[in-house]
Amino acid sequence: MPLSEKPIDEVTKSDLENLIENKVPEGRTIDYKQTLKLETASDKKAFLSDLSSFANTIGGHIVYGMKEEKGIPIELSGMEIEDPDQAKQRLDNLARDGIDPRIYGIEILPIELSNHKYTVVIRIPQSLNPPHMVIIDGHRKFYARNSSGTYPLNVDELRTLFSASDSIARNAREFSYQRISMISSGQTPIPLFEGPKYVLHLIPFNSFRAGTIYDLSPFDKNPPSLPNIRWEVREGRYNFDGFVTYHHSVSPVDPKPTCSYTQLFRNGIVEAVYMEYDPRMQGNVNKVIDIAYEDYIVRAVHNLTRIQKQLGASPPIFLMLTLLSIKGINLAKQPYPGIPAEPSCYCVSFERDHLILPEVALPDFERDIQKELQPVLDIVLNAAGLTREDVH
Repeated sequence: MPLSEKPIDEVTKSDLENLIENKVPEGRTIDYKQTLKLETASDKKAFLSDLSSFANTIGGHIVYGMKEEKGIPIELSGMEIEDPDQAKQRLDNLARDGIDPRIYGIEILPIELSNHKYTVVIRIPQSLNPPHMVIIDGHRKFYARNSSGTYPLNVDELRTLFSASDSIARNAREFSYQRISMISSGQTPIPLFEGPKYVLHLIPFNSFRAGTIYDLSPFDKNPPSLPNIRWEVREGRYNFDGFVTYHHSVSPVDPKPTCSYTQLFRNGIVEAVYMEYDPRMQGNVNKVIDIAYEDYIVRAVHNLTRIQKQLGASPPIFLMLTLLSIKGINLAKQPYPGIPAEPSCYCVSFERDHLILPEVALPDFERDIQKELQPVLDIVLNAAGLTREDVH
């Protein structure tokens, strides 16, 4: 299995030995280095040039502690590393301080070998915001990568990279807008009740890359492992786009509409939609937006990005939140989740029918989701004429 198809923390010595056994050559997405030296300015410049070249191209891996001949790996020789955690931190710091703008999503994994030496695998994602410049000791240059290795970018290539940076974000937005239009018109993989809807899209950076297809069979074996926002998953099935799980208000075979679903696309994109409803009133949708939705969304992002990481999706992750059909709906604090009896309203109502909120780019899988989402959640409050202080 290629390194790119495994989460970095699952890469083992055996995976590296397979590179040798299969004679996987150096190329545009993988590089082998027998040593990792950072003593001199020249050493640091070479290290940073390699990192930025991958980020400015299509991403890839550098394997340190691997001996090669003419680009073919021949021995996992390893390197002397006294403290692997400290070494990892040093590399992180150097990458952060020596490249502008910062490359988010770099992952570093030291692996101990049987000879008590270490190899270090560095995964560099294709960047969300290229081009990246190496800035160290007066050195200021841009690099990219081809089958022969790292090389300096020329002016035309720089212009292309600036243009590509905009197109990636544009593709994510266009996908989300198209799906929102379909949901608004009732074209959903599972029928939903009429009323206010919360729509969450999580779009990995590499989703639109040709050939990006993930194995969804684990969810067929265990549908609840693909959770819905807030509501329990009671059923799941394959469909044209990938795999969908959903919550039925009465039973898994009830043909009536339901209140939530999560659609996992084959390219790693997640679409999660849910509604508030009262199960004691045969699925009647609440006419309020419960402020507790914030906690449900944050928890869902945690759970669903973890699934994307397990699939092998590459950060950054575009996070897009939309609230549909909310005009005239009150923002409230429910006395009991899902029960509309005399909620404590914070405001009169929302003035807009739909809130299509600004996207958030999660640079890696270790983000503080609450902190990253807070500005977007505050916009929802502002749309209701409130500030954060008003709801505490």
